[in-house]
Amino acid sequence: MIRHSSRSPTAGFFYAAEDTRQALCELYPRINEGMKRTNGQGFPKKLFAQGADPHNIMNVGSPQQIIEKILYQHEVFYNQRYIVQIDFGGMPFDKVMKNSDVIRSEILPAIRKYTAKKK
Repeated sequence: MIRHSSRSPTAGFFYAAEDTRQALCELYPRINEGMKRTNGQGFPKKLFAQGADPHNIMNVGSPQQIIEKILYQHEVFYNQRYIVQIDFGGMPFDKVMKNSDVIRSEILPAIRKYTAKKK
């Protein structure tokens, strides 16, 4: 594994659900619509489906899968921040708030616990 010494943040689309399949199914229409609006063409489904890969920058899946992906990114890039893009393509407010709650209550505590050990 190549470890970069940059402390720059990583960023990507973010969506948490019960499992990866649900997350991908719920997020894809929003990403596709957002891409149509911003650059005139949709996001290919096959390319979007790669977001489930543990090494893909999109953090889409269950909270535990997302924790693992963010920690992987931290190991590779040694980033101190991760910038999430939740409200893209007309994401309903209740889904934005639910994801914000998952970040606050499940994901951040796990990330902090792990990264605190590394200091």
